[in-house]
Amino acid sequence: DINSIKENWRSILNAVGAELGNGTTSLLSSAEPTGFEDGVLTVTFAASNRAAKQICASQPRRGRIEAVLGKHCKGLKRIELVAVADKHPEAFAQTDHTQTNGRKGTEILSDPAVKTVLIGLDAKITGIEQNR
Repeated sequence: DINSIKENWRSILNAVGAELGNGTTSLLSSAEPTGFEDGVLTVTFAASNRAAKQICASQPRRGRIEAVLGKHCKGLKRIELVAVADKHPEAFAQTDHTQTNGRKGTEILSDPAVKTVLIGLDAKITGIEQNR
């Protein structure tokens, strides 16, 4: 049941990491299981982690995640990945476009979506350019 999945979510993620790598674990660690009905596990991401949701939903990653989760969640047929509105929308207020390049670069690197993509692709930033 969902309560058991929630209680064991951290150990389930560790199993995912062991089989699929830390990138997938990192993507899923920003989400939480919110429902389990008729064999469908609902995993919910905050809207600010929409990129993580999209990466997890892409094939073949989604199928691999379902296979590993199926080993730990009896009766699992598939997963449903959803994004919900963030609790603090003011965190996404418009940024001041008069920032220096260094500060803007730091802001870009701290963006949850950028972090998610970097982790999901096991990549690192080698440069930041501004298009005009």
